[in-house]
Amino acid sequence: MKNFVAIDFETANRKRISACSIGLSIFEDGKLIECKHFYIKPPINEEFESINMRIHKITPEDVKDACNFLDLWNTQLNSILNNQFIVLHNSSMDYSILKQLIEFYDIKNVYFKYLDTMLLAKNLGYPQKLELLCEEFNIKFDNIHKADEDSKVCGELFLKLINIDSDIENSIKHYPERDKKYYESISIERDKEYKILIDKFRVSKKELDNIVINGNNFLFTGEILEPRHIAEKFITNNGGKIVKSIQKKLNFLVVGKDYGWSKIDKTVELNNKDCSIQILLEEDFNILKSKVFQFRLTKKIVDVYDDYFIQTAKVNSFYGKYIYYSQNFKQPHNSIYQLGGNLNGTVVNHWSDESQLTNFFIISDADYASLESGELSQEVIFIQELIKKQQSIKDFQTQIISSNLKIVKFKTFENYLQNRTKLNSNNIISESELKRDIFLLTDNNN
Repeated sequence: MKNFVAIDFETANRKRISACSIGLSIFEDGKLIECKHFYIKPPINEEFESINMRIHKITPEDVKDACNFLDLWNTQLNSILNNQFIVLHNSSMDYSILKQLIEFYDIKNVYFKYLDTMLLAKNLGYPQKLELLCEEFNIKFDNIHKADEDSKVCGELFLKLINIDSDIENSIKHYPERDKKYYESISIERDKEYKILIDKFRVSKKELDNIVINGNNFLFTGEILEPRHIAEKFITNNGGKIVKSIQKKLNFLVVGKDYGWSKIDKTVELNNKDCSIQILLEEDFNILKSKVFQFRLTKKIVDVYDDYFIQTAKVNSFYGKYIYYSQNFKQPHNSIYQLGGNLNGTVVNHWSDESQLTNFFIISDADYASLESGELSQEVIFIQELIKKQQSIKDFQTQIISSNLKIVKFKTFENYLQNRTKLNSNNIISESELKRDIFLLTDNNN
């Protein structure tokens, strides 16, 4: 679907048939080949309104020598648009204009497929306004209502969206609309067939109880109730990974409404070749979410841990302890290991067996900053999982953080190294008070 034509119209007034300009951006194999622009002479009696002219700066003078839409279709647009895949943003505007013009001029033998990037973005959990989407995907957008420029932006946005989810079958519609019943009948029959396949590979209740997110690969297809990016963030924040396509390393396919048939086909194909991709329906995914303890590190929680360390630090705080340093530190690894020995502690890394026994996590500035952005670093996710693993069942029920693991900011750790010989053994706050503060913060940040 990387061969398409993106289009955009401007109109002389509020009526759809008053189109006065069309921009077309032709993409082949995902690359922009050509941009075209044509003025259109609106039908007789379709006058320009001042508000429209202020927006797009097109005047009656600009279109006085232009073709009407019928002539433009016969000389230019038929070869570009007929029997093609058309991409546009906001079908209630641009598709409606194209449809009404075709019907107004009674143009025959027209067929095309089309997709609305506004609806596709909505289904993927992104904003719908073009300027917000361009900001999200770093696409240059001047918002000057030039049809050729806007069609180019629409095409670039489409490529960004299908890079996130290439399964767009159910987002594609057809003109003429009188074929709609035909496509709906096919859809109903296919749904019956695919339900059998989905049920075959759907997780059982017992399997659902034992699903571990951490370390597994997930993919979403179709529309679920919550925005796609929020559902995906739930997976990544719990140590899972989102993949972009059906592949051998995929563990779980989450299937929502209007799912992509091709993804089910590929899942069946791979599972018949000794893969073990399991399917979760939206209801299964919601159960999975409810079973996962929703503790999540925040800056506030780290600040409490760090403050606790500052107030309770002793000369021998690290004696006999397992110390995990963020992999994002710039210091050489051999220096870090030597430092652990100097403190009479043991430095561990995430691939060692001792990492499960970690007592102190020295968090880097970069990892600490990731807590604010919401895009958690892999180091933070790893430590977050360790904290959850170190809870007892009782702790899970009460959501009290009783982990043996404590978090110390790098700057605090540096200060400790410089001043630890001056420290006394008087604890200013108790560990039970630390648990209380962490519990309050966790309760407020679930």
